[in-house]
Amino acid sequence: MGTAATSRADGLLVAAGRGDVEAFGEFYDETAPSVFELVQAALGGRVEDSAAVTEAVYVHTWRTSSRFDPSDGSWCALLLRTIRRELVRHRDGRPPSASAPGTHFLTVSP
Repeated sequence: MGTAATSRADGLLVAAGRGDVEAFGEFYDETAPSVFELVQAALGGRVEDSAAVTEAVYVHTWRTSSRFDPSDGSWCALLLRTIRRELVRHRDGRPPSASAPGTHFLTVSP
């Protein structure tokens, strides 16, 4: 993503932090495919596990978006930290850090 796209994504995440569900949906739509691909590569292509980890990343991101400040780091840095945390939790067999029973953001077909 270029500078304009980064600024847009930062703005969407700031708006999400103010409770704007539509902004978070746009942020998700723009970033989830790349996040899913990264997670899937890290997990050796396991689609179901990748979907679960990706879901955990976005649940955590939504729940903590009110603390996001682009001057402290970009949306990309935030997602990469969250991806890493969720991959470690998954590897260690621990539940997602922001588990939300019944909340599904991602639908993946094999």
